[in-house]
Amino acid sequence: MVADIVVTCVAIWLTNFYVYHITAKYLPPAYLMLLIIGSLILVIMTLNWTRLYESLRLKSYFEIVLSLVQATALVLVVLTALFTFAQSARVGLLQDPYPKNDPYRINLAIVVFWVVLATLLAAEKLTAKFILSQLRMRQRNLRRILIVGAGERAQRLDSVISFHRHWGFHIVGFVRLGDTPDPKEEVVEPSRTIGNVKDIAEIMDTHVIDEVIFAITLAEAKYLETAIQKCEEVGITFHLVADFLDTTISKVEFDSVGQIPLLTFSSAPQNLAATVAKRIFDIIVSGAVLLITSWVQIGTATLIKLTSRGPVFFRQKRVGLNGRVFTLLKFRSMVYGAEKMQAQLMSQNVMSGPVFKIEKDPRITTVGRFIRKFSIDELPQLWNIFLGQMSVVGPRPLPTYEVAKFVRWQRRRLSMKPGLTCIWQIEGRSKITDFDDWMKLDLQYIDNWSFGLDMKIFFKTIPMVLFGHGAH
Repeated sequence: MVADIVVTCVAIWLTNFYVYHITAKYLPPAYLMLLIIGSLILVIMTLNWTRLYESLRLKSYFEIVLSLVQATALVLVVLTALFTFAQSARVGLLQDPYPKNDPYRINLAIVVFWVVLATLLAAEKLTAKFILSQLRMRQRNLRRILIVGAGERAQRLDSVISFHRHWGFHIVGFVRLGDTPDPKEEVVEPSRTIGNVKDIAEIMDTHVIDEVIFAITLAEAKYLETAIQKCEEVGITFHLVADFLDTTISKVEFDSVGQIPLLTFSSAPQNLAATVAKRIFDIIVSGAVLLITSWVQIGTATLIKLTSRGPVFFRQKRVGLNGRVFTLLKFRSMVYGAEKMQAQLMSQNVMSGPVFKIEKDPRITTVGRFIRKFSIDELPQLWNIFLGQMSVVGPRPLPTYEVAKFVRWQRRRLSMKPGLTCIWQIEGRSKITDFDDWMKLDLQYIDNWSFGLDMKIFFKTIPMVLFGHGAH
């Protein structure tokens, strides 16, 4: 914190000097005082909020930079708000020194201060991280670790710690769970075990131990309670390796309900910031495209009404996020009553599994064939997106009767909000006829999801829609 205070003061001095160099005037004293007090408080608060005052031992350089970006961005926002308020209110000491016709100097100061502060803080933190890592590589500033367990998990933990020597962890030894060595369960070298879990209190008394890590299986959890109590009695920090359940695709996170700690396993995307960005993107894109294509939709609705009997819109119950049922909207591209004719055409189905799809469907109208080619029939789904029932990018929503035929592994497809376009669309929706292949593409999207992947799919979809590629 002392280093951060010094760095912040240096950033303020450099900012004031730069502003003078550019405008031939220093910052007004009242605004300089506001910058000093506000920035010192904000820097300490934001760096604490982004957990940069905790040990950087396990943080990567990238994680440190990302935390600094978040912290300094918040400082920039709050300082901008403070100076904007000061400029508009013009009360007290801020009234005289700040001329109404000179906002450039203050705005320049805020931007320059943010750039200088972020640069200096990054240099300070990354230098500290580098120096401490080098000291730990030379066996200085070590944390002495006792590992409870001698099985595969303990061995894997040992390998990770040995590889990352810059973390500065020294393994004092391993504690076996049974009374005698069990070659079937224990893979750690016997020479590195220093006792039994029943004797953990004595082991901690006779060795210098900073932290204890429990690397055990769920079946071995019966040893936990007593051992944890012994750690608490002497105030030693302990950790539980969170992979004691053998999961294949779930990601592990920590949470709480009130004061009750939870260990969370999730196989669906849980990144809150990226999820919020995805929703904002959905609202902006759906709203904008609805406005831009309004004349196209009016013309399409008119053509459908004039050329075929029946309603303009096709409404169907589809299955959304985690099984939520909603009404999907499309422009009607088939003859009225087409769903009742499906049973007669089942023999022509070219798609395996529960999905129905045929080549040159006789139920499609002339107008319907055109609007399908350029995906105009999908435009009303923008309302579903705007309302939050769908997303721009995501697995295509399927009818309730098709989802009812899913096998168990296929239902994970419902763990993400359905979308207007997805990997299946850009991989060639008319070429894929194996339902399992389609499902695997969707699960591949879910497992690798990021906001960046959504953008990639979105921009690849645009030319396909404009030129009618892959339409069915």
